[in-house]
Amino acid sequence: YKRLWRKFVSNDTNMSIQEYRHFYLGYVFQEDYDPYRVSEFATKIQPLYYKKNHTEAECDTIIKYAELSLADNPFDLNQMQFFIYALKTKRKYARASIWQYRLNHLIEAILSTGTGKKESPWFVISPVHEYNIVNFMGLVVTDHQELINDIDYIIVDKKNDKMPDGYYFDV
Repeated sequence: YKRLWRKFVSNDTNMSIQEYRHFYLGYVFQEDYDPYRVSEFATKIQPLYYKKNHTEAECDTIIKYAELSLADNPFDLNQMQFFIYALKTKRKYARASIWQYRLNHLIEAILSTGTGKKESPWFVISPVHEYNIVNFMGLVVTDHQELINDIDYIIVDKKNDKMPDGYYFDV
């Protein structure tokens, strides 16, 4: 895990999806793992989530606390996305690209664990990631069902009739 961590923080673009998957899922074996953990730093910028536009100073605040939050909880996908937004707003495109690359590969790693169907759910290390994945797909969650064996079923607002009613996750 330490080797994968070093590759991740050094922005190693040679990390395979399999390595990202081991890195992501391997986090559950780390001493500080808590699937419900919310960083104290994330709560400091939570009020800024709901604003449509942010000032330069607010973006600086977002960057500062999002960085601290991600150092505390490296798989806080909400903070990662907010951090990327603030970096882009501040025109720090190279740094934003690095973090976008990390986020995209973490999402891809999660999606590589299954199909989201009942017989092959996606594995996540936090219930919040269920909603992140659905939101990243451009869908809106309408309901949530807890099934047996830690399987969650997330029901979505379908965009067309060819889409499934929802997706299965194994937490």
